[in-house]
Amino acid sequence: TSDLRRLNGILIKRLDRANTNVSVARSENKKLTWHARKSGVYTIECRSLARKLCDFGCAEDSVADSIHACAEAFGVTVIGDISRRTVGRTKKEGGMFGLMQLGREIDQSDGLPSFPLRIMIHANFTSVWRKQ
Repeated sequence: TSDLRRLNGILIKRLDRANTNVSVARSENKKLTWHARKSGVYTIECRSLARKLCDFGCAEDSVADSIHACAEAFGVTVIGDISRRTVGRTKKEGGMFGLMQLGREIDQSDGLPSFPLRIMIHANFTSVWRKQ
């Protein structure tokens, strides 16, 4: 009976190892996918990637192709394309948020003399819209 218990223990360990190996093989066999959009809205990562590619000199027309080519090189499947128009909008959006953050940091800093930053931004904003 002791031999049967020992053999039973060995077989249980082999079964556990086999199950682990099968699950590892299945997970490695799965292809990785990256979704450019979630619920119809481009993700923050996709927008950030588009801005960075444009900053590095990639044309707005070829951002989607560049994303697909890089993803293919790493074995990732990309679902969804970003259009040239959306890339332009994300560039503009990123610049606006950067300026807003810079203005807030200047307004909150202690090193500069205090001045009505909100009034200056509003004056510049309205003057830009009046010229057009």
